Amino acid sequence: MTRMIYVLLIAVLFSCEKDIVEPTVTNTPSQPLINRPPFAIGGPDMTITLPDTAYAILDGTRSYDPDGLRLTLAWTQISGPTTAAFYDTYTRSGDALAVFGTSGKYLFQLYAKDDRFTTLDTVEIIVKWASDCNPVRELVSAETSSLGYSPNILASGVSCAIGPDKLVLAGGMLSEPFWPDDPPPTYSSFFHIYDMKTNTWSSSEMFRAKGEMACVISANKLYMGGGVTNDGKITDDVEIHDLITRTAVRARLSVPRSNLSVAAAGNKVVFAGGSNQDGKAINTVDIYDQSTNTWSTATLSEPRMSLTTMVNGSKIYFAGGSLAYGVGISNAIDIYDVTTNSWSVRRMSRQGSHFQAALLGNQMVLSGGILGLGIGISPRVEFIDLSTWGSILDCNLSAPYQDYYTFRGENLNTAVIGDKVYFGTNESISVYNSTTKGWNYAKMETQNGTLFTYQGQLYSFRYEYTSMKYQVIRIGL
Repeated sequence: MTRMIYVLLIAVLFSCEKDIVEPTVTNTPSQPLINRPPFAIGGPDMTITLPDTAYAILDGTRSYDPDGLRLTLAWTQISGPTTAAFYDTYTRSGDALAVFGTSGKYLFQLYAKDDRFTTLDTVEIIVKWASDCNPVRELVSAETSSLGYSPNILASGVSCAIGPDKLVLAGGMLSEPFWPDDPPPTYSSFFHIYDMKTNTWSSSEMFRAKGEMACVISANKLYMGGGVTNDGKITDDVEIHDLITRTAVRARLSVPRSNLSVAAAGNKVVFAGGSNQDGKAINTVDIYDQSTNTWSTATLSEPRMSLTTMVNGSKIYFAGGSLAYGVGISNAIDIYDVTTNSWSVRRMSRQGSHFQAALLGNQMVLSGGILGLGIGISPRVEFIDLSTWGSILDCNLSAPYQDYYTFRGENLNTAVIGDKVYFGTNESISVYNSTTKGWNYAKMETQNGTLFTYQGQLYSFRYEYTSMKYQVIRIGL
């Protein structure tokens, strides 16, 4: 105990001999002991109206971190009737562009993340159509009966042609790449003929395997032009198969191409537009005269692919189309008169590609198609008077009119019988009576396919992936 006091006394005496120096205190901002979560601010809910506005800009730029830390912002869609085309980091970090083609309620979520925490905010977007064709409509029953299945085609995405009493399915993919480094698709070399009179199938072989051709039936002959071969090359092949004698000859288009369209009127078969090996649209038209067995060429008003075709007497209408893969769509209608060998051009009120066209009296019925920006299935229906080019009816079906993955070049998914127009969707058929101006609809027991008519009856055919066959169905409405 004594020793401890002694030591302490010496320490005190020693310190008294020195000048006392006050410690220097530096004021520094206090640092938070705990990292606080950021604030995710996605903005208000929105309502947009198609087709005037097909997109919404999601703005998360007001999000912040209370500690001043840098944030990572990202948007994602969490629900909706379809997947919107979604472009994150549209102009600034935290912005996103969502493009819609289907009505309904969509929910998007904003993620705000600092170096430790992630917070969320949800934005609801209601997408509506400007007008509804059938706000009040009657549910009617549809009696369906299967007419059997095709041979085991083992190919999807076939090219199709419908004649007065025959349905032809040609080519198609036997294998389809899934990953970017997968080998290119392989195509079938067969085409299959369904005889509507006898309800029987038969098959023939093409000169070479290919897909993405344009096909049409005229005077009991099947014309198949262009397409893609198994080596991935665009071809200029034209195959002409006599469906009665089962003989065939070959010809050449002036330019190799795929995604082209074809139609026949009078004694002319006309191949129009398409895309070249680089995927760019072209404006070339090849015209075959069946009476003289000669070919000539013409040009469309603008280059485009995947045009919609319709025939009215001596006139062939080539409507809309894509200017390039996923870039730009057209509102042009190029009209070719096979009697006068002359061309004229009209402009539609809509831009579109992959829509369908059917003839009702002297009216062109346009339906469905791609809205723009390469996405979006449109439920829009428009009736155009071909004499005045005025719009008689312009509205939107209650359900999206899904025709993007149907067959090119023909008015297959819209059918006309008498004064009625049938619009096929995946699970229902909407029916418009042009006399009474009334609508009704029928729900389908099975997933609907592509519509066509024969002797005043409505039919559908669809590809069944489980059996890898095509099924023909008679529909009674």
